[in-house]
Amino acid sequence: MCKMVFDLTDDEFQPLMEAYKTYARHSSEEVRKLCASNFPAVLKAIGARKYALSLHVLYQQLVQDASSSVRAACATSFNEVAKLLGKKRTSSYLKDPLVLLLEDSSHDVLKSILEDLHLILGHFAVGTPQQKAATFGGLMPSLLLAEKSASTGRQWRLQLCLLRAFAEMPEYFTSDQIFENFVPICFCYMTDGVMPVKAAATMALANFIRNNRKASQRYELSTRVVKEYAHGRSYWSRMVFIEFCENMLKVSSSRMFKDVFLDPAISSLQDPVPSVRMRACLLLPHLKHAIKLPEDVGVLEKINHLTTQRLNDNVKEVSAAAQRVADGFKHSLRNAYNDREVASDHAISQEEIERIDKQREDEEWNILSKEEQDEKKKIDDMLQRLKLEAASKKGSIASANTIQSLSSSPQDSGRLSKSIGSVRTSVSNGSRISISSASSRAGSMDTARKVSSSSPVPSSQIAPPGLSTKRSSGQSSMVTPGGKAGTRVSLGSGNQTAGSARPASPAVNLRPQTPSPIQDASDPSASSPSVILRKNSKTIASRRTSS
Repeated sequence: MCKMVFDLTDDEFQPLMEAYKTYARHSSEEVRKLCASNFPAVLKAIGARKYALSLHVLYQQLVQDASSSVRAACATSFNEVAKLLGKKRTSSYLKDPLVLLLEDSSHDVLKSILEDLHLILGHFAVGTPQQKAATFGGLMPSLLLAEKSASTGRQWRLQLCLLRAFAEMPEYFTSDQIFENFVPICFCYMTDGVMPVKAAATMALANFIRNNRKASQRYELSTRVVKEYAHGRSYWSRMVFIEFCENMLKVSSSRMFKDVFLDPAISSLQDPVPSVRMRACLLLPHLKHAIKLPEDVGVLEKINHLTTQRLNDNVKEVSAAAQRVADGFKHSLRNAYNDREVASDHAISQEEIERIDKQREDEEWNILSKEEQDEKKKIDDMLQRLKLEAASKKGSIASANTIQSLSSSPQDSGRLSKSIGSVRTSVSNGSRISISSASSRAGSMDTARKVSSSSPVPSSQIAPPGLSTKRSSGQSSMVTPGGKAGTRVSLGSGNQTAGSARPASPAVNLRPQTPSPIQDASDPSASSPSVILRKNSKTIASRRTSS
């Protein structure tokens, strides 16, 4: 009939049209199914202008047919019918048939209509924003009922078809409608769905976040994803987060991704579960495409460091996956962006990638109203402040840990003194000690050697047995028997002066250390430097008298 229509007059065409209507109401299910399948051809033959008078009533009857196979045939051809009618007639005549098909109890009918739902919804987008809101607002209950039917029967293929249509919802529904009705469905499937359904749910949620017109809702959804999935207790949740990051990088700008998702995405490379680390290796090329130099040079160094760790991972499957990604990243084409904007069959220059990213960033900013743009600036300032505080706190903790580790053992106390200068310490007898630096000790040793070699040392300056003397600027440092350092004293006045003490090696003695005969071990005060000095002075005086 379609081929003959151009050669027939209206009088000759009318009997053929009546015959088609008769067959469409035939008692045979197979005949009615054939009529439903060929409905787009009949519509094309008579033209869209005659649809309202000739075919609209018949199409409604086929959509409500008792046989599910007939209704499924109508659902399969629904997109072709809408395309032939155009957007204006589709909005006027096909809204009710679409509602009936979405609310159908048969899974075959539901599957047929959901497969093309992302295309069908585009045919209703006509008129002013108020008219569009009214049209799609009327479809909302039917869509939710279709989702309920798909989830009740555990039909994951139906769920997959529905979630693929969710990715186009921001063009037809308001941000509040999506936030209240469709976002909870995405989170539900990201948690309980099978893996293909989880992947489709992450793509839908990424589109919802990117195209949301309220900055507060963007931030709330982003932080929820990080909290429930990036930091989830189940390793499956962390795997879903990596899938979400890949999809987010496909639809959003690098700036939106880096605001919230970059740090937890990098941290997934250090996950304790090997499967998560192996899956995170596939994210590396996407992360490197999101890096902008020179402001992200620190992030790039961290990614390269973690990549090296994964190449040397203890689990051979993880290291093999990292090696494949590294090799593929060097030689593969730069097709990190989705096929809608860039074809994946040719290489993309860095300038092209930056241009696309800048275009997406401008779109994400222009989506927001003036008030929401101000709110977005406040949220960005808050995030930047939190990052700086976290970095400062992390640096303070690292410094404290370094000091604690250096001072945790006596062997490391010397290293600590070199890093923070001289420190005060107490010895077992409660007195303060002062030990010169290594350079001072070396200088004093050289001075002592020169003095001993050039002229004889007067007997008044010779330390008695058990004490060693080291000259430095008119002062001497006494060392008690056994190599323990005493307080620094001035031989001229006899007053004690406590210098700065560092836990380093004792002062170098110029004489061998032997037990002093004037020191009484039974006397507790014998170890005091002042007592030793008085006893030594008496001994020197007696020697002079005898001589």
